[in-house]
Amino acid sequence: MNRQELYRRIPKVDRLLEDSRIRELIGRYGDELVSSCIREKLDGLREMIGKAVTGDELSNEETEITSIVSGIEKRVIEASEPGLKRVINATGTILHTNLGRAPIGKEFAARAAELMSGYTNIEYDLGKGTRGKRGGRCEELIRQLTGAEDALIVNNNAAAVLLILNGLCSGREVIVSRGELVEIGGHFRMPDVMEASGCRLCEVGTTNKTHLADYQRAVTPRTAAMMKVHTSNFRVIGFTDEVSPGELAELAHSKGLLMIEDLGSGRLIETEYNSLGDEPSVASCLENGADVICFSGDKLLGGPQAGIILGKTEIIEKLRSHPVMRALRPDKVTASLLEMTLLAYFDKDNALKTIPALRMAAASAEELTVKANELKTAIERQCEEAGRCDIEVSIEPVTDQIGGGALPETALEGAAVRIRLGRPAGEAEKQALLGCRIPVIPRFADHDIYLSVRTIDRDDFSMLAGMLAEVL
Repeated sequence: MNRQELYRRIPKVDRLLEDSRIRELIGRYGDELVSSCIREKLDGLREMIGKAVTGDELSNEETEITSIVSGIEKRVIEASEPGLKRVINATGTILHTNLGRAPIGKEFAARAAELMSGYTNIEYDLGKGTRGKRGGRCEELIRQLTGAEDALIVNNNAAAVLLILNGLCSGREVIVSRGELVEIGGHFRMPDVMEASGCRLCEVGTTNKTHLADYQRAVTPRTAAMMKVHTSNFRVIGFTDEVSPGELAELAHSKGLLMIEDLGSGRLIETEYNSLGDEPSVASCLENGADVICFSGDKLLGGPQAGIILGKTEIIEKLRSHPVMRALRPDKVTASLLEMTLLAYFDKDNALKTIPALRMAAASAEELTVKANELKTAIERQCEEAGRCDIEVSIEPVTDQIGGGALPETALEGAAVRIRLGRPAGEAEKQALLGCRIPVIPRFADHDIYLSVRTIDRDDFSMLAGMLAEVL
């Protein structure tokens, strides 16, 4: 069939609007959404015909009303569903940046949902009956937990760095080691953030070695601060040397300069299972003499996305009153989830139980093997009920990781359920798992599927097993 004939076979919009299935879709989803999907489908057909070398490449079915209406129906249903969905993280990466980093505890999420359904006192002092300070309760809790003089909460750690540099060092120089000019997720680089803040970056040392004298020689009348950036997402090993935070703080203060430290991850406690490696604690950084430090709320802290700034009272007050602060302040969801997370830290055992990221980091290989056997049993049961004798299930040791740009050298001994099909697992199986009612993100290795149980909630085992038996 020639191209012009195929174009003529594309139905008019009015013809489609008369179809009973289209009218039903309009009744359920509204005229605007359905009309948009109709135009999208017809434009797609025209584009496909235009790209075809010959009309013979396209079947008549492509331009049949029934086929077109089915395509429109599928697209309307897809477009009407929320794009942000809960997924099952079977990768073994605890702080998976692409999957939202630290998950929130179910108790915390339920409490937050209750608060979100009505009004809250986010900026209202119930004791005085007057306007209050946003984030005040969180700031009080973090002060108590860390011993900091004062604290300030913003919406993420990049915002915290931006506010600190713009509020304290704008128009002046900030000295940073070349070995600490990190790039974080999404191609955001520390030099770019510093430039956006209005500071002038002064690089010292080399990638692998920076000495105290390098910082000392770089000081000029234009210098405002020395900055330490914790390289939480990579390590330089071998012939290396760096200046400790304490030494840098002492030098900065002797020159009348500020010492700023970007911790990135931020650790409040250690777990019984030594999973957090040599990641510096927030309290130790304050003890080393930094004037102001910042870190993320959704990494090792295990809370919601937030930026936490700690430091001396006069510095924090200056940042709190900065005009940019209003654009960076946290909303009521962040404030409520962060408050509940911080409250849990006052009892270490409670923190390990109620903060998922800490609980997952603390899980031992022995505990995870038991957990993997539970999932294996659930999968075998579902496969047997579905008559799927072509799926082989086993337990395999794996290496999990913290993730989220934290502790790149820390390997966690884990356990995974290995699924071997009667064929190599590849793109088709990946798409099938992503298409589940709750999408599943596993590992693929050796043509098999691996489900690392460290990051899978036990409550999801039965549902996960059923979906696997259904789609694989």
